Amino acid sequence: MGLTGGLGCGKSTVLEFFNKAGWLTVSADELCHCLYDDSFEVRSAIREHWGGEVFDAQGVVDRKRIAAIVFGHNNEAENELDWLMSLMHPAIYRAATAIINNRGESPVMFEAPLLFEADWDGMCDKTVAIYTESTIRNERLRRLRGFTSLEISRRLRGQITDYEKLHKADYGLINNESIEILQQQCNLLITELTGVDHE
Repeated sequence: MGLTGGLGCGKSTVLEFFNKAGWLTVSADELCHCLYDDSFEVRSAIREHWGGEVFDAQGVVDRKRIAAIVFGHNNEAENELDWLMSLMHPAIYRAATAIINNRGESPVMFEAPLLFEADWDGMCDKTVAIYTESTIRNERLRRLRGFTSLEISRRLRGQITDYEKLHKADYGLINNESIEILQQQCNLLITELTGVDHE
């Protein structure tokens, strides 16, 4: 099962619900962070492309510095984001498929903000998109992450809209209200997918 949605829509919360229900959960963002830390190929390519400026004093990839480059104000930011995605998407795909192929009998939820944009939906039997009204989403991002409106728009660059994700997906979750209502929707979806009542 592939899970997608825009920035600040609640993907991590849905992933947590499914994990507690016994699903193996895989996050593209978490895989990306692991690859920054552990992949010689990824780290070497980043160092060759950007030099030492995106590594801290301990040699760890500084994700905030990378974000400042790819979501920056200058005209090169979009090209830099394209380069980073061309590096990371194949690596994330390989890592995700390795986990999924060795899962045993466990059902899997694979979460990826760019599930459709990266054509990763092809590895999934079904897809679900989580949708939040933009005004609610933006308020959450300002309150919880300190993002400005400009930062939000830059981070959404290159993504299809939340509505388009919802339209493309097999199932939809609407996260405009409380976390309890979102969990109720997840419980219904789990029952639909497994044939077993879940509360």
